[in-house]
Amino acid sequence: MDKLTNVIDQSGIMPGATPDPERALGALITSLLGLLGMVFFILILYGGYLWMMARGNESEVEKAKKIITSSSVGLGVVLSAYLIAFIVMELILTQTATRP
Repeated sequence: MDKLTNVIDQSGIMPGATPDPERALGALITSLLGLLGMVFFILILYGGYLWMMARGNESEVEKAKKIITSSSVGLGVVLSAYLIAFIVMELILTQTATRP
């Protein structure tokens, strides 16, 4: 039981436990970028659906292509931001953890 209490204390999920600000910021950034990634993925699916339902209508196909292209670029930006944030947060955590 003592090990479980130790894990709960370190995780910061119990009331009264104070998580590290660096970890909280990293979790917030990760959550927001994950949410944005899901939004762009849904937009790509929506663009594909529009393209399938266009039935040869060129204006609808162009609209779908624009949605898919914009969503792909946005997804690339979000993934790059996620990677950069992950690397920066890891560097911050390792630098602050090694200091006395």
